[in-house]
Amino acid sequence: AALLRSFVLGETGAAAEAAAERARAGRLNPALAVAEGNLALGAPDDPPPAPDLRAPDAPAGAARIPDRGSALALARAHRRKGHVADALAVLARARATADDVASAREAGELALLAGRPSDAVPAWEAAVALGADDAATWLNLGVARALGGVDRGAADAAFARAAGLA
Repeated sequence: AALLRSFVLGETGAAAEAAAERARAGRLNPALAVAEGNLALGAPDDPPPAPDLRAPDAPAGAARIPDRGSALALARAHRRKGHVADALAVLARARATADDVASAREAGELALLAGRPSDAVPAWEAAVALGADDAATWLNLGVARALGGVDRGAADAAFARAAGLA
């Protein structure tokens, strides 16, 4: 709410109030600081720095990998702006180090949104493997399998599991 209020204040010309509200939003949810640059609420040439999560032995110039919460927030910000490829790239880097159900689900949704159901299948399967056992996850896995050309029996099994949980 604070971030939305800062946006509205900024759009109405109250720049100082918008900056104060943006700072308050960042204190309430530090993950917003990472996503803020993408949302273009701050100065575009001065985005907040992302936490440096490179391995100590990583080569100079190696890409930063945001923590999972920040990566998910940033991916969702990209998605809201219609930058699906950027959202998928952020999640792929974060999921390469450690995966979680929320990131796997987001990656599955994004891949389906991008019209890449064959890329959605492993994401939804990862969500299930990580412990997601709800109707929506199984339904989306079934959709990805059906659209992605996976064995029809595998898609039907996912649909059946979804129906059993609904």
